[in-house]
Amino acid sequence: MMYMHLKLVTNDLSGSLAKDWNTRIVSIDEGVSHIIVMADTISIGVENQYPDKFKK
Repeated sequence: MMYMHLKLVTNDLSGSLAKDWNTRIVSIDEGVSHIIVMADTISIGVENQYPDKFKK
């Protein structure tokens, strides 16, 4: 996961320095998607660890 984060940050910075705004937009969108997947995974783990706290 760390590699993915560094890749996204590098792409964002490279796009900014080159004033390539399309690249920057794509890298930010990918970063947001990556963060959402990580948050969902962590939420599922917490829910599985404490099932009595999260009754459906």
